[in-house]
Amino acid sequence: DVDALDRLAVDAQRAYDALQDEAGLEDDAPEAYVDPLTCALMEDPVRLPSGHVVDSSTIKQHLLNEKTDPFSRSPLDEAELKPEPALKAEIARWLDDKRQQRRADQRAARAA
Repeated sequence: DVDALDRLAVDAQRAYDALQDEAGLEDDAPEAYVDPLTCALMEDPVRLPSGHVVDSSTIKQHLLNEKTDPFSRSPLDEAELKPEPALKAEIARWLDDKRQQRRADQRAARAA
């Protein structure tokens, strides 16, 4: 039905716009917010026994292949990962600020 296709097109455009809004936000992220293994902005940082902080998804994927700390090569079990909730909240605030700034910039550009 044509209405369903129109709704699908609108939903697809919204999803595309949302992705565009997010694109590049992490480009100027502070180094402490970036996973040193993937160079991606961390969403759920955890501290390894070696002291390095990585995203939980990164280290869990690594542990599927090797049961070692990727920095020290020491044996590592998932239970040894220490969540970093303060850093996680800091990253979320920084990202929210960046999103708000981008929206404000876009509104200013449209108004000009």
